[in-house]
Amino acid sequence: LSVNDWIVVSELGDPAVPVTWTGGEGDCTWCGETDDTGYLMTQIVQVASVSGNTIGLSRPLYYTFKSSLKPHLRKISGGAQKAGVENMKLWGSVNNRPYPHIGVDGCMNCWFKSVETYNTPNVAKAYPIYMTYSYGNEIRDSYFHYGQGNGADRNYGIGLFGPNSDIKIENNIYRENRHSFSQEGGGSGNVFLYNYV
Repeated sequence: LSVNDWIVVSELGDPAVPVTWTGGEGDCTWCGETDDTGYLMTQIVQVASVSGNTIGLSRPLYYTFKSSLKPHLRKISGGAQKAGVENMKLWGSVNNRPYPHIGVDGCMNCWFKSVETYNTPNVAKAYPIYMTYSYGNEIRDSYFHYGQGNGADRNYGIGLFGPNSDIKIENNIYRENRHSFSQEGGGSGNVFLYNYV
């Protein structure tokens, strides 16, 4: 690891919190640091210093990781930093596009402001915004409305999946979405403020 690298710190689910990947429909095989591993407690941080086997972090961890739950870290490679999308309307004109209006994977300190999505396709994972492995992003002052279908895994307003940390979702309007927000499979320090649903 080097200074300024981004990492995911994770550990197995802690029954004391309680965190488990077993639900009423079986195991959450898409949950955690990577799919089907059981590493559910996650936080994304930036490496501030490296000295031998000791690393300093950009901020304190939200949770005290326990050696009995096998904590580990993994470097996040690739992705963008300080990128944004503003003042844009996205219309899902075709019903067979299996992608979100905005897909965000490994974006650090990015923003999405004054975005409108409309007519989201009736296809799994075709959300207005779908985010994974991201840190410090902001989604604000936007309007997410109307999907062609609202079945399972379709037309979630904002989908945070897997590790995402310190995401701020504020002052947005959500209409005619299956779920306005979904945070599944991990994440820490995320806030949802002053949204109209």
